[in-house]
Amino acid sequence: MKRFPAVLRALGPMPVTALVNVLITLIGLATGTLLARLLGPQGRGELAAIQVWPTYLVGFAMVGLPHALTYYCGRNPLQSGALLATAVMIGLAACVPVIALGYWLMPLLLSAQSPELILIARWYLLLLPVQVVCSLPYSVLQGRLQLKAWNTLRLLAPAGWLLLILSLVIFGQPSPGRLAIGFLFVLLATAVPVFIALLRTEAGAFLPRKDLGQSLVRYGFASVLSGLPQDLNLRMDQLLMAAWLPASVLGPYAVAVTWSNGLAPVFNAVEALVLPRLAGTVDLEKQRADLLRNARMGAMIFLALTLPWLLLTPAAIALLFGAPYQAVVPAAMVLVLAAGISGMSRIFEQGLRGLGLPGLVTFAELAGLALTALILPLVLVPLQALGAALVSLVSYAATLLVLAIVIMRHARCSAADLFVPTRGELQAVLGRARAALQAVGS
Repeated sequence: MKRFPAVLRALGPMPVTALVNVLITLIGLATGTLLARLLGPQGRGELAAIQVWPTYLVGFAMVGLPHALTYYCGRNPLQSGALLATAVMIGLAACVPVIALGYWLMPLLLSAQSPELILIARWYLLLLPVQVVCSLPYSVLQGRLQLKAWNTLRLLAPAGWLLLILSLVIFGQPSPGRLAIGFLFVLLATAVPVFIALLRTEAGAFLPRKDLGQSLVRYGFASVLSGLPQDLNLRMDQLLMAAWLPASVLGPYAVAVTWSNGLAPVFNAVEALVLPRLAGTVDLEKQRADLLRNARMGAMIFLALTLPWLLLTPAAIALLFGAPYQAVVPAAMVLVLAAGISGMSRIFEQGLRGLGLPGLVTFAELAGLALTALILPLVLVPLQALGAALVSLVSYAATLLVLAIVIMRHARCSAADLFVPTRGELQAVLGRARAALQAVGS
């Protein structure tokens, strides 16, 4: 155990964030495996149907506030308390019309599901205010670059979700409804230590301010114009499946999505630090250099991780989730490629947001969304899971292409500047890896 801090110091903040993301993903794979085996394809699909629309609607209640909080807390850390209080007030106010609309539309949105499941999904709309209160504090820690607390506390919710599943297995038969509602209580419980961590920082008074609200809404609105299309593009496959196809089809596809998300941790580690670091940098030339360096880091991660994860997919689906999910292997392999491309896109987008230009992300996301909206309804019913995966791949690739063109024009750089790592960057990555191995062996 004494070696662990030395390993963390040798790695630095970005790899440590990646390490925590890997732990979160491993917990996610464990919970995904348990849910797939305990509920079966039908029950797993019912849980996905309950969660999919409320989870998407969270983005409307947030109105871009997470990115806005991260940006302004990076620029004005001493106003973090007032920024958070203002953001929470805005978010809770936005929840009211979104919940009302979601409650009214839920029978249409889940028209292929049972009335009992639709009722549970309506109750699950309480996720919106719970997420506003519980998730926005993480944006403050991220924006202030308090990465030790941020990384530690991010483990609480996935660990709590795993404990909930295990407790329901031990003390009673788990059902999709119990799991969904229980998750709301898990989120509320894990928010307590996050607020305690914030109270111990020099964040200023936790009181809302009108002037800060105007700045948050202005930045958040520009960000949400890109964020909501992005979320819709990422989730449209499951949203339409919940409306058009039975839960027995949605369940295996949710498993394929869970597996493809295994690529996310390292991408997210880069993505999480790009926005606050660029927001806190005044020198424009340094901003440009950091933006391009992080983009190249995303390309390195894609090349290093996508092929091995792709080769693991057939055996992993069989081993982790079991024979009932074997038919979804081709879709899972396509989704692995799509997830790698999406990971690079998110790094590019956070770079633009860190420059204070969230509006430039919108066109790229709308391009990808337009392709999804055009093609997915045509292929979803006949091709089902494989069709949804192929559309995701095409859409994410289009988004990445548009983002690359936008950045090349804004930063006056070439495609090589964005995608080809320098020799120094490769040597730096290898050097950190050697230092970490030496720390382990010492």
